[in-house]
Amino acid sequence: MEAATAPPVPAAPSPPAAPAGLQPEIAARIGAMLRQGREYTQQLQYDKAIATAESVLMVDPGNRDAMRLMRDAKEGQQAALNSIEID
Repeated sequence: MEAATAPPVPAAPSPPAAPAGLQPEIAARIGAMLRQGREYTQQLQYDKAIATAESVLMVDPGNRDAMRLMRDAKEGQQAALNSIEID
């Protein structure tokens, strides 16, 4: 009796080097903008992070990293507003 072997697991697809249809220079600029946007979020400059994400989405409307940046910045902004106490 032979031992059963598991079927091979397919390799996970690698992410594309650049969003479809974007020139490498534009994709590189988008990457730099997203890094800057994340820095803005870490510095609690949510308005700048949101504006940066909006700029990326104008060029690449389906950019998931920009959508995530926008969501995170808006959540941070809302949390900051909620923490304000007015006497």
